[in-house]
Amino acid sequence: MIEEIKKYKLTAYGGVKRNLSLFTYSCIGRAYVHSMIKFAKVSYGPIAAYGNKDYWYSLFNMKYLTDTVAQSMERDSRWLDKVRKKSIDNFNKFKINFNRQIKFVESKPMDFLAWIIKNYPGYFVILGLYNGLWRYKEYSKDSQPAIDDGSVEEIAKERSQVAILYPLVEKYLKEAIKSMSLNIGLAEIDYLLLTRGELQRVVEKKLINKELQSLIKKRGQGYVYLYNGNRETIVSDQEILKKVRDYAIPKIKNVSILQGTVAYSGFVDGTVVFDLKKMLDYRKAVYITNMTHPDEIPWLKKVSAIVTDEGGVLSHVAIIARELKIPTLMGTKIATQVFKDGDMVEVDAIKGIVKKI
Repeated sequence: MIEEIKKYKLTAYGGVKRNLSLFTYSCIGRAYVHSMIKFAKVSYGPIAAYGNKDYWYSLFNMKYLTDTVAQSMERDSRWLDKVRKKSIDNFNKFKINFNRQIKFVESKPMDFLAWIIKNYPGYFVILGLYNGLWRYKEYSKDSQPAIDDGSVEEIAKERSQVAILYPLVEKYLKEAIKSMSLNIGLAEIDYLLLTRGELQRVVEKKLINKELQSLIKKRGQGYVYLYNGNRETIVSDQEILKKVRDYAIPKIKNVSILQGTVAYSGFVDGTVVFDLKKMLDYRKAVYITNMTHPDEIPWLKKVSAIVTDEGGVLSHVAIIARELKIPTLMGTKIATQVFKDGDMVEVDAIKGIVKKI
């Protein structure tokens, strides 16, 4: 596996990690590698994940993605407008159907899970396209077609409209898994350490065999996942994990200062909070997160500054920082791993720096 990861130059681009499941990444793999080609004639190419029961790092080749977007824009000058309309139309259909399915989470969890297994990759095709446009805007070359500046704000708002839904899907997905275990007496284990296909077999047969239970236990300690073509490969061999980590995951040394991109300028010193509900404990709360979400807006209005791992001109944090006039640094890559709750920090959203004080 390490040979394929090196061959396709799959890395964690700055070390951003997500507190999401292997099941979710399996849906993302299907979407980003396979389904996006048919939907929008773009692809992330082979992708991988390095993770465990708590998180994963997404490994991909940024150049592969930006090149396929550039090729589509060069072939058809109206490509961007077409895929945006198609994406929003499909998202609205997904959202309507998802809201209809929510009522089955407790009463018919197997039906809800079957629907998610079938349709979640389609949602990630749409979100993946907008994430691809965001990355294209940030990483494309001057020689490649540009996204018109007049469209940037509209695309950013469309992306936020799509992105707001996945935390809700994840919430009900976990509730349905719990209901499934209770309703049919399955073992209380982490079913989200299964791939999309593996979970589908559990739902269809209403049982989980010893082999899958053993895989779940091993993957909880660590795994590397690869989606290439239309094929999934997963290993939990510790030697392979170490080789992938050494090659693809940036090493975080003792750092106390990070650089980021200014989303809204200002200068603030305050106390780090990872949980917005704790912000009222401090006079000046600096919210550090992987990425902001629309459902956090009532809390975000009260923070003194925002620092994110991810972010670009099309991201939610870029929009909300400007709208709420909150000093904000985005795209620091590893702020959530460098700082901790209660740290005193200085956010210089003029020079683009955040540091411990």
